[in-house]
Formats: sequence, structure tokens, C-alpha cells
Amino acid sequence: MIKAVTHLAYHTLIVFLLMTGTLQLHAQNQPEVSVRGGLPWFAAKALKGDTLRVAYLGGSITEQPGWRVYSLKWLREQYPATIFIEINAAIGGTGSDFGAFRLGKHVLEFKPDLLFVEFAVNDDGKQPSGIERSMEGIVRQSKNFNSQMDICLIYTIKQDFMEVMGFGKQPESIRVMEQVAKHYNLPSINFGVEVARQVNQGQLIMTSKERNQDGKRVFSPDGVHPYPETGHRIYHQVFERSFSTILANSTQGPVAAAMPPAYREGSYLKVMLVYPAELPILEGWNRTAIASDPRFNRVNRLIEHTYRAETPCASLAFQFRGTAVGVCDLLGPGSGRVVVDIDGVVTDTLRRFDAYSTYWRLNYFLIENLEDTLHTVKFIPLEQPFDKMTIPGIDAKKLMNNPDSGSYKWYPCGILVNGTITGGGMTT
Repeated sequence: MIKAVTHLAYHTLIVFLLMTGTLQLHAQNQPEVSVRGGLPWFAAKALKGDTLRVAYLGGSITEQPGWRVYSLKWLREQYPATIFIEINAAIGGTGSDFGAFRLGKHVLEFKPDLLFVEFAVNDDGKQPSGIERSMEGIVRQSKNFNSQMDICLIYTIKQDFMEVMGFGKQPESIRVMEQVAKHYNLPSINFGVEVARQVNQGQLIMTSKERNQDGKRVFSPDGVHPYPETGHRIYHQVFERSFSTILANSTQGPVAAAMPPAYREGSYLKVMLVYPAELPILEGWNRTAIASDPRFNRVNRLIEHTYRAETPCASLAFQFRGTAVGVCDLLGPGSGRVVVDIDGVVTDTLRRFDAYSTYWRLNYFLIENLEDTLHTVKFIPLEQPFDKMTIPGIDAKKLMNNPDSGSYKWYPCGILVNGTITGGGMTT
């Protein structure tokens, strides 16, 4: 009880100090842009008027019609002789771990010249070792695929980060990502520094359901996702000046640099996203083309098919050699649970339904830190009913009006493996 009161008192103090202006956010002590090795390959290609492919790997903030859209438009205006092709690989509610697993299929297959990576908000609260493993995996996979690919890390902000920055500290996820960026000499841009400065000076309100309040602009409706007309415009202003600074200080002409040694052991380097259709056996399952089902219109950009068990004994079973395994799947009004069996032992029963499941979206789960050996895995749909209306935070009225809410199916879309799949499929 004392701990809870102390936690509440801390947050009350933060709010009071922010309102009175007593707490001075030390944003000025944190760099908005870190040039490091710059973007030499991009700079050279853009000046030549080449065709450039720009990839955006991130979560919902990048998926929004905001800084991603604005930045690409700006690049086209700055380099009118260059043809820019967008690779939009942002998926809401996902972190750098899933980003590392899906990098090959969602980004590298399209041969980007420049990669922006944005996961600081979604990685908040994760173990630093996991963030290091994922972020280094993204960097090394990309550089191994194409040593001339430039990478820039993007950091966004949320309400919780404001409190940390108020004491002159970096949010933990950003601190960890910056260590990886320094190790690989990558540039980074911190959008949140300017947001914190404007909030501190009374020019901006962090959170409100109105875009303008008391004559001031509002950053976001929820403290996380910026309004496109306000918060994302601030993000873009930071992008313009920071990206210009990076280019102005990039080496004139590309310089080949050797890959530094790994930052940590066990980073996600041999990871893959395997679609179930790539496995040899597809019995007992119904395959649905996501693009043809209006329920899934939010997720049809990166995933083509999902699957639904048609028999009570159906399972997604395979063998792999490696240290991590998981599935990307669809969560929504009609999703249920799945049993995880590894090497003949039921390790978990996962509920693939949460407070956001009033609509369909792509999600994922991972089982990590397995022994690096051969494993037999089974994911078994469990269609037993449970009370969806009692899930904390669920919009019960919206769920009740959805015709899928009485269903408890599991909808896998892809298998995630750190290692090598040796055989298996979808079986009865």
C-alpha cells in the first residue's frame, strides 16, 4: 500500500511541477540529432538523381499518416530529380523484436537504400538485453544484406517519457538504442526533445481530446499518437532540420567501413518470418486471403493470408533448430486462445484477445531463450469460450455489436524462428 501511495504521490508531484513551471525539462541537455557516421551513401545517390528506396520500420506512430508521409514528401521536394519509392513496413503495436524477425520479408526483399527505424515507444518497459538483441539484429541483418544501406534511428515520445526527461534523463529504451547506434556509428533523431521543450514553455499541451485547447495546440489525444495536424507537424519540423544537419555533415562520397564486432552475443541475426503456405502440409486448415475479407482491411498491406483451424485436432506443428520461436497472428473480436507445446511439454496457453480486440489487427508472440538445439513445436488452437466482456479496458458495447464476438478461433499468419526450420506444417 505504501508503495502504491508513493507511486501516486510521485506522479502527482510531476503533474504539479509541470503545471506550475517549477520543473524545468532538461531537453536542452539531450541532443535532438546525433550525426555520427551520417548518411554518406544516401547523400551521394540523391545528388546523382538516382532512384532511391526509403523504408520505414516501426510501430503505429510511423504507421500513422504523419511524419512518415511528411518526410517522404519533403525528400521528393528537396531532390526533384530523384525518384523516391516508399517501403512502408510499420505495424501498430509491435516492437523491435518483431521488427527483427520480419525485416527480411517486409524490408530487405524490397532493397532499400535508406532505412528509418522507430521503436522507442513500443520498446518501453522491455529488458535492455532484449532491445539490444533486436536492434543489433536489425542493423547487422541490414548491413549484411547491403553494406551501402544507410540507417537512421528515430525516437518518438509519449507522456511517460516526459516525466523521465524532466529529470534530465533519457528514457531507458532510447538510452539502450543509443548505445547500439554509437557502436555502429549510426545517426539518430530524437523528435521528443522539441515536444518536451514546447510543453515546458507552455506552447503545447501534451494530451487532450481536442486539437486546440485554451488557445494552445495539443500534441496528441492519448499522450502517444500525435495528431497529424499538430504533433506530427512538430515531428516533421525536427526531421527537416535534423536530417539536413546529418546530410551537411555526412562524408562527401561514400566511405567503405568494416562491420564492427557484435555488440552483444545472441543478437537476432538468423531470424526469419515463414508463411505457413511455405511448409509442406496444410491439412485441417482453411486459408483466407486477407485482401478479400473486409474485416482485415487494417492488416492487408504486409500479410497476404491467414489460417483458421477446421478440425478440433488441428495444430501448427514443426521442428526447428534455434533459440526462439513464435507466431504472428490476427487479434480481433473473434480470436481465442492457443496452447504452446514445446518438445512434448505444454509451456503456456496464450489468450490472443485483449482490450484492443474490438477490431482486427496484426500481432505476435515469442518464446525466447530456448536451448540452441532441435525443438519440436506445436501450436494448438483452443476454442473453449471465455468471458471477453470482462477483459480490462475492453469496449463492451462495441464488442457486443460485433458478429464475430461469439467465436474463439486462432488466426496464424506466419511463423517466427531464430534458427532454421527443419520440417513440419499445419496438420490435423
